[in-house]
Amino acid sequence: LKSDVIGHARIIFNGTDTLPLSPASTRYTAETTLFRSGFYQLTWSANGAQKYSDFYPVQLVKDAPPAVTINNLPQFTKLEASSPMKVDMKSTITDDYGLTDAYIIATVSKGSGEGIKFREERLRFDSPSKISGRSITPTKEIDLIKLGLDPGDELYFYVEAIDNKTPGANKTRTETYFIALEDTAVVSASIDPGLGVDLMPAYFRSQRQIIIEGPAWL
Repeated sequence: LKSDVIGHARIIFNGTDTLPLSPASTRYTAETTLFRSGFYQLTWSANGAQKYSDFYPVQLVKDAPPAVTINNLPQFTKLEASSPMKVDMKSTITDDYGLTDAYIIATVSKGSGEGIKFREERLRFDSPSKISGRSITPTKEIDLIKLGLDPGDELYFYVEAIDNKTPGANKTRTETYFIALEDTAVVSASIDPGLGVDLMPAYFRSQRQIIIEGPAWL
């Protein structure tokens, strides 16, 4: 039908909400935001009579939060003093509608006992340089020396991802992963069978006088 013989074209949602349709060449268009599932139909006047279309369903699918995993590392890693001070991390991040950002939250733990200090940093992935799309496999070379770790220090980190849901985005994170650098002084002491070594990360061992530094954003 040509637009000059059609009048009062509208779309009706759930039998109550009416939205006018605007003519554009040989088409009629409208735009709105829906907040619930339901049905709609079209109505218009032609040759003095009101016309109605059949009913059509509208099913809204809830935007799920991103799915995030770390693929190639155990949850706890202990490195010897002679090991390379770099760790390659690979992740898989997916979202049903699309991602807007993803990064690594890393916390450096220095010291022991009641004098433990924590410093938090946000690390960007090496690849890809821009986080977008529905599925990515980002990678990061974590340089422990660059992060300031010394023997006996520990690193705790997790990956966090954000999708494109509006007005409030969904956010998801992995579990916390741990990397500990071997303390040569503790290793020497453990040779004596009368001395015990507590292998639990200092993050959990310390219960008093935790000093928080930062954050230092990269």
